[in-house]
Amino acid sequence: MDSPADPDASQNFSPWRRTSAHRAPGGSSSGAGVSLLEGSALLAFGSDTAGSVRIPACMTGTVGLKVTLGRWPADGVVPLSSTFDTPGLLARSVCDVAYGFAALDPAGIDPVGFIARAGTRDLAGVRIGVGDPFLWRDCDPGIAETAHEAVNALVRAGAVTREFMLPEAEAAYTLFFKAVSAPSSCAASSTGNCRTGWRSLIRSSLRRCAMLRA
Repeated sequence: MDSPADPDASQNFSPWRRTSAHRAPGGSSSGAGVSLLEGSALLAFGSDTAGSVRIPACMTGTVGLKVTLGRWPADGVVPLSSTFDTPGLLARSVCDVAYGFAALDPAGIDPVGFIARAGTRDLAGVRIGVGDPFLWRDCDPGIAETAHEAVNALVRAGAVTREFMLPEAEAAYTLFFKAVSAPSSCAASSTGNCRTGWRSLIRSSLRRCAMLRA
């Protein structure tokens, strides 16, 4: 039930649609997100290179987890990028994801303890970087406003917002798709343009993240 990573190309219909108009559920693990939302599954699997677990989770109102690269074997995952391909989980709630993760990876998490700690998390002083125009450029009406409302709710709970500009974001976005579309050419040489470009962007981004923490 997968569809291309391009959410506009999805052939699965989102259960959120209230009219005959098509609402894409995201991709490429679109079938996973739809099956959770319409009730035929409690836990679903996907693979994530450029958001193929997180995008359908976002667009169907479920929860998606892209695990750390190398945490789980990528055997059977269609190879797109050796530095991004990972399996992932989708579920209807964070609690369900925690229990699903524990069932697959018992050494990785204590779901009961994790859920208990999450419920008592103090957000006082937690910093959230917002404001970079690149991140909001192509939002449909209402999307950016809803995201900002969520940020404001976190602020009311004690979090602190910081204006955080990331001028490297657009270049990283372009470079990422070049790397994914031709992973073998990037991996062929440790001095290739793709790898060199990534290193430069990562160093610059880490410096900006350090400034945000200060």
